[in-house]
Amino acid sequence: MSLRVKLVSAIIAMILMLGVMLTGILAAQQQTLTMTGSVTFNIADKSLYVKQVRIKQDNNSDPQVVSDFLPGYINGEFDMNIGEFTGVNSNTLGSFALYFDIINATDIQWAIKNVTLSEQLQTENVSVSYSGVIEVNELTDTDSDGYKNFDPATKEADGTLILIITAPNSSSINLSGITITLYKYVEETVYERVDEDGTPNPDGDYILFGYYPQTIKASNVTIDTNSTDSRGYYLGSDGEYYAALSANPYNTSYTFSDGTTITSGTTYYFKVEPLLWRILTEDYNGQGTALVVSDKIIDAMAYQSNYTRNGYYYATDEDGTILVDNSATVGQGVDSNYQVYANNYEYSEVRAFLTGEFYNTAFTEAQKSIIQLTTVDNSLESTLNYGGQYVCEDTKDYVFLLSMAEAHNTDYGYQEDGVTDPNKAITTSDYSRANYAYTYTSGTYTGTGRAWLRSPNDGGIGSGACNIYDGSWSNGFVYRGYLGVVPALQIQLG
Repeated sequence: MSLRVKLVSAIIAMILMLGVMLTGILAAQQQTLTMTGSVTFNIADKSLYVKQVRIKQDNNSDPQVVSDFLPGYINGEFDMNIGEFTGVNSNTLGSFALYFDIINATDIQWAIKNVTLSEQLQTENVSVSYSGVIEVNELTDTDSDGYKNFDPATKEADGTLILIITAPNSSSINLSGITITLYKYVEETVYERVDEDGTPNPDGDYILFGYYPQTIKASNVTIDTNSTDSRGYYLGSDGEYYAALSANPYNTSYTFSDGTTITSGTTYYFKVEPLLWRILTEDYNGQGTALVVSDKIIDAMAYQSNYTRNGYYYATDEDGTILVDNSATVGQGVDSNYQVYANNYEYSEVRAFLTGEFYNTAFTEAQKSIIQLTTVDNSLESTLNYGGQYVCEDTKDYVFLLSMAEAHNTDYGYQEDGVTDPNKAITTSDYSRANYAYTYTSGTYTGTGRAWLRSPNDGGIGSGACNIYDGSWSNGFVYRGYLGVVPALQIQLG
């Protein structure tokens, strides 16, 4: 045998061996995921007609029509039996995609409100993501029940709801543990311009924008405590979302807006509602954008709860180590290593709350898109010269507290420093009141509280920060957890 023939034979043998090895590797990676049973849709009436169901059994295939599925109206709890399927996946987690092609029999857009899983499926680490909106079709004729007439055989679907079901490979998923709740879909309104009482007005001085827990749950509303949405909120029987809070009122005689007394240690549920903001200016710093401030005290917390005193108050981490600002310039720290004062806004807990938890849970992605990143002025001038040596560097934030200068800016409708101003008397919400927000229970300012400004005050060796109340302002110790949070932000209107 010639050398050339031997070489070709060796190459062919190597290719065959590599092919066998590759086949073995692929076979080892491919796992199966099996689905059986039916999916349940919750809807109040005969509004939607499921024309067909398609299934995508692996990442490389196109969706295939489920031939055994019987089409029909979603009416009440409609079990959609799609039979048993086994797909092949090459990932650690396997997934199926289900496509529900639906004809709309109403003048309403529909979408998935939420998907709940049985306790068994949760135990099996099954997860579901979903998307899709069912548009309104163009037919106008209706039957005696008010639903649109159409021929299911010839009418195309008005939209598709998609479920992607993911589980550990080699799982067998019983689809009867999946329940889909639909809702009347309205395209998101990013903000709504209103009057002070919430009445829609395109020229109003307020806007409804973002969401936060505010009002105590009505007694006739029940809460589904088995699951939460991505924000950690529970679904109520009225279709609204609610936040749970173990009450810690500042005063044992405090009451909610419905007149009931707040009991410390009791868990209450508060409706997540649109936030009302007052427009202070529509041309903030000459930028053509609006500066708005919350019309209520939404929560309560310390400006800085981790602090130490050694002649001065300093901010510390949870272990008690004094924080150091390595970027500080002269005048922003007392020692060569620039230890951080407890009333330093940049390092404050209230700023961390506003730019983190609040910003991420209070606004949708569409709403975030019109909030402007603001260079927040933390200069001595912004404190009306009350900040002394305790002022910090400017910060860049999407949400912030007002400064002393802003809270006394006559162009914003406020009175200047030293003048009593009812506009600085801000009402506490039920939620903030149950979460330790100080609230006046008698007198002219009943129902209002005290709220932080971002400006430090030089009267307390690093412990003081300015706050507003009762039409005036005062110096507050940073560790006082009963002072309220009143966020402000810059937003693009129009």
